[in-house]
Amino acid sequence: MLKDLTTNHKLLGLNCAQLVKYLGNPDHEEANLISYRIAVDYGNDIDPVYSKDLTFFYSKDSVITSFKIEEWKN
Repeated sequence: MLKDLTTNHKLLGLNCAQLVKYLGNPDHEEANLISYRIAVDYGNDIDPVYSKDLTFFYSKDSVITSFKIEEWKN
C-alpha cells in the first residue's frame, strides 16, 4: 500500500491541507515537515524495536516538495 501511494498518487505539489484531507491527521508535525507512522513493532517489551514513517517536507507556502520513508531498527 505504501509503494502504491508513493508511486501512483501525485503527492508532490499538494498543499499541507490537501495532504491531510487525503491521508488524515499526521502523527508528528514540525516547522517544515509532517510525518505518518506506517508501522511499529514492540517485540516483547514496551520499547519499540522497529518503526517505519512516511515523512513529507513542505515549503514556506505549505506546498509538499519531497518525501522520504524512514526506517529505524534497534
